Amino acid sequence: MKSNNDIKNKSKELICPICDEIMKQYDYTYDTLKDAKVNYKCDHCGHKSTKIL
Repeated sequence: MKSNNDIKNKSKELICPICDEIMKQYDYTYDTLKDAKVNYKCDHCGHKSTKIL
């Protein structure tokens, strides 16, 4: 299992597949660190995406 520091040190930005803007890391769920997930949200169009580490 990955440590919390490993997860936090991963990339905090992702390119939005909808509008090609930069998506920033967005912690909106309680299980983000437990399940090794990183959630992203686009500030431009509101698209949300999850990346599993």
